[in-house]
Amino acid sequence: MREYFLSHYQIRQIYIAKKLGLNSIKISLDLNKTKQYITINKDFILFPDGQRINLYNLSGLIKKNIIIMIRDNEIYEMFFKTPDSRIYKLISNGELDYPNLETSGRKLFSKDIPIKDLVRNVTDYFIKRQKILIIGAKLGYYPIALFESGKDVTVYEEDKYILEMMKYNPLSREFFEYKIKFKTDRLYSLRNIPEKSFDGILYCPPPFSRTTRYYYSKPIYTEFCRILKPKGLLLIDVEPPMAVTTSRIIRNTQLKLENIKFSSVELDRENLFILARK
Repeated sequence: MREYFLSHYQIRQIYIAKKLGLNSIKISLDLNKTKQYITINKDFILFPDGQRINLYNLSGLIKKNIIIMIRDNEIYEMFFKTPDSRIYKLISNGELDYPNLETSGRKLFSKDIPIKDLVRNVTDYFIKRQKILIIGAKLGYYPIALFESGKDVTVYEEDKYILEMMKYNPLSREFFEYKIKFKTDRLYSLRNIPEKSFDGILYCPPPFSRTTRYYYSKPIYTEFCRILKPKGLLLIDVEPPMAVTTSRIIRNTQLKLENIKFSSVELDRENLFILARK
């Protein structure tokens, strides 16, 4: 049987339709990629392939921000717990936006900007670059969009659990279907990449904190400069930090990049991206 995916937005639409006395409703069953009709009966809803879900079992999810999967007439909440007790949960980021990932209470995309807009802006920044290195898969949204625009994309992702969630998120699956090149490794392995290998680098570090200082260090930025081609672009996706102000992180990063001799460093204030050109 097929898999269907619903957020609390679609669940709410189902209950509104039932309250209005409708026998069917056309909603998205794949997180806004397409829309299909479902049948609403007294006690259950009927999906296009014949799967049934009791309405009572959905009622407790109306106000719960978690993506659910329907498979084999069962409801599965999209989360898992790692051996070190971290919880990875796929959540809604808005009725018409891409799903977000929450890890032990912290969102992967934590800016007050729709994920769709961030993806579109990243694609625009690299429109004149061909060979792109992405550090931090970000649920695959950036790599998929750049690959679909014709770029040669390579991804480094340290967190194997993000890659695992991407296998289930219907809006991430193209990452694997397109066979985008990726490597699960630590940042220090970048030293094995030859000089002047990439036209552009998209860097998506974790939010700054005492335990993540390494990701904002001068040695990391120096390595980026080494593997960028002349006139290459480094784009840093700045997520709001946990310990200090965003403006302080941005200023410190800009100073480090300027000291490494990037020819120009500027800030996209609207989207919180730092642009450094070699």
